[in-house]
Amino acid sequence: MFSYDHQKRVDKRYTKQMPVRFGDNSMLHIGLTHDVSLKGIFLKSSRIYPPQTKLVIELEHAVGKKIRCEGIVKWAKRVPPAIARVALKNGMGVFLTYSSADYEEFIQSLQN
Repeated sequence: MFSYDHQKRVDKRYTKQMPVRFGDNSMLHIGLTHDVSLKGIFLKSSRIYPPQTKLVIELEHAVGKKIRCEGIVKWAKRVPPAIARVALKNGMGVFLTYSSADYEEFIQSLQN
């Protein structure tokens, strides 16, 4: 198995904005993906969890289709609220520890 740092360099990232619901115990918060890969998601949100927090993430792909993932926050960056909407890196990098077959199919569809 690859370490997080090695995996980060191997997996291709795809810029894709999709609505998500997420949280540490229940999906109380909303955000957007900025980019996705097979093993990670950059999640933009005003709710930032600290590194090492385990998250449950539900992506809304297509009309009504939801994809569930689980992961660990690897890094987080919070910017001042006045510029949060335009700041590129206001959010969290999440390393996926679980993703469904639907997520893997979604990533494969981005490769085409």
